[in-house]
Order: sequence, then C-alpha cells, then structure tokens
Amino acid sequence: MADEIKKSYKRFTNNDFADGSASVLSTSLAALFGNAMRKSNQTTVYFITVGEAGYPLRVDVLLYSYSFTSDALLKIAKNVLIAATVFSQVDIRSLDDAALGAVVQMSYGGAPQDVQQRMLDRLLAVRDKPGH
Repeated sequence: MADEIKKSYKRFTNNDFADGSASVLSTSLAALFGNAMRKSNQTTVYFITVGEAGYPLRVDVLLYSYSFTSDALLKIAKNVLIAATVFSQVDIRSLDDAALGAVVQMSYGGAPQDVQQRMLDRLLAVRDKPGH
C-alpha cells in the first residue's frame, strides 16, 4: 500500500517529499490497522510539501479504517480504508529557519536525516525566492 501512496503523491511533489509523505502515511496505516481491538479506527496527519510548480502546500489526510464483522462481507473483504486528502495553500514567508526546521521534523520525523535536510533546504529556497 505504501508504494501506491508514494506513486500518488509523486504526481504533485518531488521525490524527497513524496518519499517522506509515503513514510508518514505508512507509519499511520500500520498504527491504524495494528489496533485489532477496534472495529473502526481513524487518524489524521498533515505535512508541508513543495508542489511541482514550486509553491508550498499543506496536505491534510484523514485515514479511516473499518473492519467488517459480517461473514458475508468477510468473504469479499476484511476491511476498508478511506483516505480523505485536502491540499491547501500555505504561506511560509514569515517562518524563520528554526520554525521551518521544526515543521519538517514534526511532519517527517521518520524520514532519514539527510532526506529531512534536503526537504528543509527546498522549503528555505522556496521561502526566499522572490515572488513566492
């Protein structure tokens, strides 16, 4: 499932952000499906990314899972996953280096340090680019 998520997010962002987004969502999915005690579960995550056109975006994702209990439905599927995604414009011009670093760390904490640094460098470049 993580590979499909990564492919989906690569449609609007570059590789580091797509990889980081897939990592965040994979971790969230593992937690979501790992709770076998509940019939339904949900979680929300968000992250800041840079779109293909070079503008920063905030991506909010609501993940909801439901495990079927009916024998008839279990013959078709064990569970269902809904991923609702909202893309919003975000203004990062007023954020200093430390604040942007914190955003990257909070959003992509599971990504390797070198990937996080490349994401931060990209956000800093976008912030400091005239016209953004």
